[in-house]
Amino acid sequence: MKFLTTLIFTGALLCTALATHAQVRGNNGYDSAADPFASVRAGEAQAKAGDKLVLVEAGGAWCRWCWAIDSFLRANPDVQSEFDKTFVRVKVYFGDENANRAFFATLPKATGYPYFWILGADGKLLHSVSTGKLEDGKDSYDKTAFLKFIRDKQ
Repeated sequence: MKFLTTLIFTGALLCTALATHAQVRGNNGYDSAADPFASVRAGEAQAKAGDKLVLVEAGGAWCRWCWAIDSFLRANPDVQSEFDKTFVRVKVYFGDENANRAFFATLPKATGYPYFWILGADGKLLHSVSTGKLEDGKDSYDKTAFLKFIRDKQ
């Protein structure tokens, strides 16, 4: 009986820890209920006002590489600064909660996640980019490749 009580207690602790971890991590900026068309329109307005491009990023809280991009940018303020000077970032959720099929049908098919589409401030598609080419071969992104991507915008 003591074993069963210990097992139940341990399971409850694990569930609490996982729930807390999920709350702390949040949705990393991807909102499954957001209207992606409205989000991109807002991004376009910001891009026009700031003389920037719109970077549409598909992913979700389930995507470890989406978390890795955010961590990479936080750890590299020089890259974050160039990224923010160049792009208005619009995160669009893709996943089990909402595949946003109508929205993603308007863009070239993603070959993995996260995935980038670069739009002009007028909404015109300029580039479609797999973020895989920006990875460092480990668990993060390559600084040189990421800076080249930002500077070349493709």
